Amino acid sequence: MPDPNFSSFIWSVADLLRGDYKQSEYGKVKAAQDELNALMLGKPPRVVTPTAASVAPDDRKPILADYMKDEHKKLTLRGHHKGKNVWAYVRKTGLIWFQDQHFTSPSLAGAVAVQRKTCNGWTFWQYQRAPGDWVPLDNLRK
Repeated sequence: MPDPNFSSFIWSVADLLRGDYKQSEYGKVKAAQDELNALMLGKPPRVVTPTAASVAPDDRKPILADYMKDEHKKLTLRGHHKGKNVWAYVRKTGLIWFQDQHFTSPSLAGAVAVQRKTCNGWTFWQYQRAPGDWVPLDNLRK
């Protein structure tokens, strides 16, 4: 006899996948699709936790936009996490490109880099002021 909890789970995923969605709901739908695909392939569903990027509003002006007016090239950012360097790039628009995603603030990108809900990106990230001279991103605000 089929497990009634399993069939109710499948129907709840199907209900979630049906209909129109707001952009803020896309993460839940994607997670449900991933779970359903994993079940169909016989794999256990993975645990999906929201990242800072998935809860960030898309219509915000990039925080670093005002600081990039004088830059003629993209700015390279460096952070340290668990003994390794992580790299991000600030585009001319002020958007931060990290792990194939755009972020509107250094703190959102930093939170994804350290795999936590929050991070002070102004102190986590560093930029190269001169060759070999890496300083905290917070120095841009001074």
